[in-house]
Amino acid sequence: MAGFVDNNIILHPTRDEFRKQYFRNGEEYDTYVFPKGTRLFSAFRESLHNKSNEEIASKVYPKIGNSYFGFHNETAMIYGYSFAYITNQQITLVAIDSIKTMRYLWVLANGNQRIQQALRTSYGFLDEYLIENPKKPYKTQLRNSFSGVDWPFVEFLCQNGFAGYAANEMITPTGHTFHPECVICSNGTLNSVNLNDEYHVNNIPGLATPLEKFNEAESLMMKRKCDEGKPKKGKKSCISLSPDKLSNISQLKFDNDIDDDISRISLNFDDDDKLAGIPQFKLYDDDDVNGGTIIKKRRTKKRRTHRKKRNIKKRQNKSRK
Repeated sequence: MAGFVDNNIILHPTRDEFRKQYFRNGEEYDTYVFPKGTRLFSAFRESLHNKSNEEIASKVYPKIGNSYFGFHNETAMIYGYSFAYITNQQITLVAIDSIKTMRYLWVLANGNQRIQQALRTSYGFLDEYLIENPKKPYKTQLRNSFSGVDWPFVEFLCQNGFAGYAANEMITPTGHTFHPECVICSNGTLNSVNLNDEYHVNNIPGLATPLEKFNEAESLMMKRKCDEGKPKKGKKSCISLSPDKLSNISQLKFDNDIDDDISRISLNFDDDDKLAGIPQFKLYDDDDVNGGTIIKKRRTKKRRTHRKKRNIKKRQNKSRK
């Protein structure tokens, strides 16, 4: 959801409504201006098991480090438990889905190959964007997401004095829609975001995931943890919750002791790809658009190919001897 404290609230704005409400043309680059009272949502990607309300509150607010947010509660719930935030003042973020902005950032990153490659890989920069007033329309700017690429770019933006970036819906290379997003830098701007206690599911301030969605959130994170593991042959990489135990999750009160069988299961969903200054809980990463999975498959294929070549060389050397 995105909206205002006043009566001009727009729930689930369309692409055109989002642009009309927030987008601003600039001379050098374009921006999105979000007024005080704009609702934001971020995913908390840890199990809520065995955590008191106080412990949960200390982890979700205040946000530490540069932080990603979505504008819809449902978007955050794709990645874990959704927590709600709200801006306490106006925030101006650079419009990363603007070709004018891309042109400006490309020049700003001159000589920094890593950032220019990030602009190409994650944000769809094309050489034709350097041409102002082209004879034919620009090709569509595409959004891809790889954690190891996105985060250095975010650091670059924040280090260059920007408050962060925002984007409307964008198209991915596979033709799907990448939902609206924003990232807010920790360089003082993040202080303009408060936990939104309009939401308080199960007496947890800021928690926006409905009680009936708790099972889904826990199942999603368990699956993610299992998928991230690399089990050895014949060994299990994770513990699965039985359906009867999973059905009890939504009944739990996280302040109190819970069933012994469930409490013995350790569910820790920390990100493995942390970089310096990166917050522990974020909304987007390489797995969000299956980028990480594709990269892992490519690396595995390369390793197999190299291994086969080495074995062939060894056999050839032995036969010569």
